[in-house]
Amino acid sequence: MRFLMLTTLVLCTLALTPVQAANKSCLSEISADDASKIKIGSYTGKLKTDATNLRLGPGTRYCVGLIETSKAKELSVTGSLVTWLRVELDGKALWVHRSLVEKNTSH
Repeated sequence: MRFLMLTTLVLCTLALTPVQAANKSCLSEISADDASKIKIGSYTGKLKTDATNLRLGPGTRYCVGLIETSKAKELSVTGSLVTWLRVELDGKALWVHRSLVEKNTSH
C-alpha cells in the first residue's frame, strides 16, 4: 500500500497520470488541424475542481502537462476549440475542458 501511494505521488509530481506513465502514446504537440481551428478569445476564470488535468492540447489524446491541485486557481483563457479552453497558468499555455472552468464575472 505504501509503495502504491509513493508511486502515485511521484507520478503526480512528474505531471503524469498512472495511465499515461504506462502508455506514452499521448500527443505532446498540437496537430496542425487542431491549430487551424482555434478561436481566439480572452477572459479570466478559475478552476472548479481540485486535481485538474491541464493538457498540452485540446483533447484527451494530448498528454497532461500539469496537474493543478488548487481549486479556484486563477487563470487566463486565451482561446478555445469546441469544448476545450486554451489557458495561461503559471506562464504555461495549456488546455482544459470547458466544464472545469468557471468564468470570472467581476471586473
